[in-house]
Amino acid sequence: ALDQFKTQQRRRKAESREKHRKMTEESNKRTKRVQLLLQGKTIRASKEDYEQWLAGYMNQGGKPTHSYNYDMPEDRWFLAIKDFQIEALHGSNSLQIIVKSGVIFKGGELGHTNLYFMDDFKLMGGWVPVYSNISF
Repeated sequence: ALDQFKTQQRRRKAESREKHRKMTEESNKRTKRVQLLLQGKTIRASKEDYEQWLAGYMNQGGKPTHSYNYDMPEDRWFLAIKDFQIEALHGSNSLQIIVKSGVIFKGGELGHTNLYFMDDFKLMGGWVPVYSNISF
């Protein structure tokens, strides 16, 4: 009975590792597809881009959802400069995209990605962070 239990445990661990490997592989593929979708349509956003959006958002009654005691991590923030679409990204693969005035979001699932529209200072998503280096 003990040998049977150990065999079942090994099988479950192997199945769990394989499931995790497949999920990681799919996540990596999705990230590469999104990079291709956004290629030439986004540039790195600056903290000033976000400060401008945040000020407009708050002037309309919007409120930050999170506060952080570190600087804005600009490597995950982009400025959409051309019409674009996206696929769902989750967790650390997700992006923060400030959508320049006149640029159209053509659709797609967001996952954990957030879109910040400069046209009307609206948010698509649910995360409005404030970082230690953000002033408004």
